[in-house]
Amino acid sequence: MNASRFALVLSLFTAACGSDDSSDGSGGSAGTGGASGGAGGSAGATGGSAGATGGSAGAGASGGQTVSYVGTLTGLLPPEPPGKPDYQPLGPLVGAKVCLHGDATKCATTDSAGKVTVPGIPALSNIGIVVTHADYGRTLLQYTTDGWDEVHAPGLLASAGVGQWESDAGCGSPGAAGTGLLYIGLPAGAAASVTPATKVVYFGSDGVLDPKLTAVAASNTKFGGAVLCDLAPGKYTVDVTGTSGLCSMIEGWPSPGHSLEALVEADTVTYTNWQCN
Repeated sequence: MNASRFALVLSLFTAACGSDDSSDGSGGSAGTGGASGGAGGSAGATGGSAGATGGSAGAGASGGQTVSYVGTLTGLLPPEPPGKPDYQPLGPLVGAKVCLHGDATKCATTDSAGKVTVPGIPALSNIGIVVTHADYGRTLLQYTTDGWDEVHAPGLLASAGVGQWESDAGCGSPGAAGTGLLYIGLPAGAAASVTPATKVVYFGSDGVLDPKLTAVAASNTKFGGAVLCDLAPGKYTVDVTGTSGLCSMIEGWPSPGHSLEALVEADTVTYTNWQCN
């Protein structure tokens, strides 16, 4: 996957634990917890964008309920070289195109404060939000809507940061077009079981990916989770293991058996997240 074209949503949780013009109509997403809480702050043990409820649903042209996606987007860089204190905020993400996945008529552009509102989002549905920007590439966020506006504050990893992640993860073919990258937000000590089976690279205690780890470092207090790279486009099922707490899906689409379904697309970073108590 070409790092210069991608961005990874790294939202920052305090909990423990491109347009889309060419996209097809595949739907779906789960409410982000706060990836990649509120972005631009210091990274917590788990990624994800902080979700909040907004206004109530309206009626769509076909009679179905609709809500709005209300976002405040910021940029981030990872703590590289190792030893930096945390993910580095880059300020508001200005001029990013934000679209409903599969519907190029439902798009808006972030303003000077990184804020955006995309109306007409189907309520009570799995949906995707696609963010594209010249310096951040293409990112897919997945949510499951209810009867209220989807309000989130994701922090997007700049393309240079995605390239660093690919390097740290030891991707077999960094820069290869046509593949995707998947981020899974996980708490310290947890691991991910992914179907179809593929290599999962976890974050160490310093917030840097370490291919030798078999789970997120138990001492991780910076940014928890895992990265899967060089993925063929398609749907992947994710389960969380290695934790005795109750885990809930924050970003992703629900799948049978309390699993999470992630949609990976070519030249795109997909962000998912589990929050565990």
